[in-house]
Amino acid sequence: MMAGLASKANRHVLLRVFRPGLVLCNLVVAVLLILQAVLLSGTALYKGYDGVKSEEFAFYAALIWLASLAGVFFTIKPFFGAARRAEASVVGRSLKVSECPTLWQFIRRLAVQTGSDSPQNLVVGLTPAFFVTEADVHCMDGKITGRTMYLSVPLCHLLTVEELSAVIAHELGHFRGADTVFSLRFYPIYRGGIDSLQGVSQLANKIAKYGGVVPHVGVRIIAWLGSLTLLPSIYMLAFFLECFAGAENRISREREIAADAVAAETAGAANIATALVKIVAFTGVWDHVLSAMRDGLMAGYLDIDGQRYDAQQFFANVSEVYAVTVAQFAGFNALDGLDAKTIPHPTDSHPPLSIRLAALGASLSDIRSDALKLSPRPSSNEMIDNWQYLEGQLSMVEQALLVQKALCANARPADSASVST
Repeated sequence: MMAGLASKANRHVLLRVFRPGLVLCNLVVAVLLILQAVLLSGTALYKGYDGVKSEEFAFYAALIWLASLAGVFFTIKPFFGAARRAEASVVGRSLKVSECPTLWQFIRRLAVQTGSDSPQNLVVGLTPAFFVTEADVHCMDGKITGRTMYLSVPLCHLLTVEELSAVIAHELGHFRGADTVFSLRFYPIYRGGIDSLQGVSQLANKIAKYGGVVPHVGVRIIAWLGSLTLLPSIYMLAFFLECFAGAENRISREREIAADAVAAETAGAANIATALVKIVAFTGVWDHVLSAMRDGLMAGYLDIDGQRYDAQQFFANVSEVYAVTVAQFAGFNALDGLDAKTIPHPTDSHPPLSIRLAALGASLSDIRSDALKLSPRPSSNEMIDNWQYLEGQLSMVEQALLVQKALCANARPADSASVST
């Protein structure tokens, strides 16, 4: 608890303290599980039970040890994966300077203005997010490493060039603040701790559930004891993570607000505020478009307002379908309830939108009308050289992935697929 409080003031303290603390916590949990198995089986052997044969006792003791050793395994297992680098996967293309000189020059000019390092890689894709990372990124060109910036083409359709400038300046602010280095080192460990807690909790539930359906009374009692032995481990890991969750949330909030300040300084507070609202409000529409595309591809066609369309041709540019869908169905109440929402990120969390807008001196009511201008001319996707060809290429890949996933899930073609767009 004291270490968690100290970490709130300094993320470097969090980085230095969290890993050894979590390793120590998990080792203590593992030893605790083994000691409990010794105590339970030893106490039963010492006191004895009337009518219980030695071979039955050996069986019960083996079950206790099995539950405890399984708990030890699930406690330490995530740390073998936590040693790996953080990774992100996107449906996107890694663009060289020669392929997209306009966008690269645009980003490098903003990097000079923000006093930040330029990205080493630029990935443009369909995944609805904007982010920078130094984690490994898997895309259509394979795995890329180093400083990577990712831009979403569907979201670019909704943004003006000025709003995109603000978004890119925000992401470059993370490079300037060394946030990507911190995320690369901290979040795999943090995720490992959460995986440990989830693994032990799920094991306890499975053991208790198994004991509830077994007719043998002795086995049911042992299953109950086995799940009970895991409770101290669950509460200890949960308490440890809870102590540091406040520090992680506070640091994440501070770094996002600092990056927003860089964007406001570079491109104007109004532009970053409006861009944030658009991204938070309409990112979720992408999932609905993908669902309609999957159903249409499996059926082979779509019925829209009495007209039948070939699904593959209709979604030849799914990015444009997304933009049209957002523009047509985003009513004035589309922004209601946004204040508590956050922007998804592949390696860490973001503070709620209301906090970020307040730090920018803006409110949702002030920028509502600008945030609902969803068909800007020109839109920021036109900053991408050959953007229509690129979007068509990405759409073909997305179609293939959706069909593959549907077939793997044993999805059957529907009689028809009706969507409104």
